[in-house]
Amino acid sequence: MNSSSPMHTAPILDEERRETLSAPNDPRYLTMPQALDGAAATYPDKKALSYFGKDFTFPEVQSISGALAAALAARGIVKGDRIMVQLQSIPQFVFVAFAAWRIGAIIVPVSPMYRTPEVQKIARDAEPAVLVTANETWAAQGRESIEGTTIRTVITTGMADCAGTVPEAFAHIEDTARDENVLDLLELADSHEGAAPPETLVSPADTAVFTYTSGTTGPPKGALTSHLNLTWAGAAYPEFNGMPGPDHVVLCTAPLVHITGLSLHLSSWISSGSTFVLGYRFEPNVFLDLIEQQQVTWTTGAATAYIALLQAARKQPRNVSSLQRLGSGGAPIPTDMARAIYEVLGVKLQPGYGLTESTAAVSSTPADVDPVIDPDSGIISVGLPMFDTQLRIVDPDGNELPAGERGEVCLRGKGIIGGYWRNDGANQQTFRGGWLHTGDIGFVNESGWLFIVDRTKNMIIASGYKVWPREVEDVLYQHPAVREAAVVGVPDDYRGETVRAYVSVAEDAQRPTTKELIEFCKERLAAYKVPRDIGFLDELPKNFNGKIQHRELKQIASNGEA
Repeated sequence: MNSSSPMHTAPILDEERRETLSAPNDPRYLTMPQALDGAAATYPDKKALSYFGKDFTFPEVQSISGALAAALAARGIVKGDRIMVQLQSIPQFVFVAFAAWRIGAIIVPVSPMYRTPEVQKIARDAEPAVLVTANETWAAQGRESIEGTTIRTVITTGMADCAGTVPEAFAHIEDTARDENVLDLLELADSHEGAAPPETLVSPADTAVFTYTSGTTGPPKGALTSHLNLTWAGAAYPEFNGMPGPDHVVLCTAPLVHITGLSLHLSSWISSGSTFVLGYRFEPNVFLDLIEQQQVTWTTGAATAYIALLQAARKQPRNVSSLQRLGSGGAPIPTDMARAIYEVLGVKLQPGYGLTESTAAVSSTPADVDPVIDPDSGIISVGLPMFDTQLRIVDPDGNELPAGERGEVCLRGKGIIGGYWRNDGANQQTFRGGWLHTGDIGFVNESGWLFIVDRTKNMIIASGYKVWPREVEDVLYQHPAVREAAVVGVPDDYRGETVRAYVSVAEDAQRPTTKELIEFCKERLAAYKVPRDIGFLDELPKNFNGKIQHRELKQIASNGEA
């Protein structure tokens, strides 16, 4: 391995640093409104929230969200009611979330990418009283999206209403007119300016969010995320990574409607008193500009986001020297891609691991330690368990496995949710014996570093052999013409399943032939792991957080579309 590589095959941690990372920690577990009040009292004058040239202080966030809380209460919203929020990462999302939490209500974030049937499905499950959405989303979906639901109040807002100068890439967000038959969010706040919301007893154990899982391997489920879950994650993540404090600037790369955006961005911002930069939605050139303009010090995002940033930075370099940390999660990132990001952006990726049910990250690679590579598999570790988190690897019978043995990753700790909303079957399957059973296959090495191999449900059985898609994908990513890669199993009368790959081609690269890619894999993989066929797509299907959707690719394969 090149000596300048930002990755190592063994941990570099002295005993004192290891003790710091594993010691019990008390990061002031509070409710989210208490955390905001603390930030407002401690940092009253600093720039707290920034959105395309318009800035807000912590007291201003506190005041606007307090006015909205009073307005919601005046319309009969009480503790335990649900408020569905279908917005991009804009200040109004922050205002609504803290307004709801102030009066004990629960937010139900919904992706702005969702269409009417998807919105209806979640609304009928969560039974919200209020929908907060964007003018353009409401114009596209209208009242059809709330038919047959419990929603009785609709509040809309303009995506540019809290912006200074909108980038050209997002110029369209200023074009949609407001529906005069629904309430306007900022007008509602203005009409209750100075009004005090009712005193509501909110405890850390109370549910703050119905965080619907992305449904990568099945229908979405409403995860009951508590205030404690959020404040633990928001305090533990920056502190574990040695980056707490008001001097840092956090860029919201993950959507606020996703658990990563809520916990590792929004809650970390409130806990650390840093500056929070919002960018509407991820667009690589816009985000590179924000990093340069706002002197962003850290962010966390999916592997696909970093690949897009890498490609954009290669075409048009920016000064991103302010960056100190790039946390990665959502899906494993190929080793060669991590090295390329380090070479171009000048900062190493710090892989972590988490899921909706664990309130995002439960393990992370500390900022002062290089990412660790398993010498046998070449897999990059996703770090060490964070504060107050326990993990173990078990076999199908639930027996704990020794270091190096692959099995299911199980977790427990302060980030683990209390269960799913109205889903006893999923609760019994996922939460057993005091542990969250993740469905992810991984192993730990002798030093306690966690490595994720793949999802249990993604495993392919070809002619009786187990094939992990991740292993094949990592090989495909080594080909210089491959921008994205995903591998699925498709039914085969002879083999049971056969390996099929899907790729998208890098910009300015000549498209390789199917035969070329298959030969490339044959040189690096056992015969039973080599894809029998490869489909080419302009872009692989992803969910709103950038995760490649293997389930959709299986459907494409079964339909013979590519």
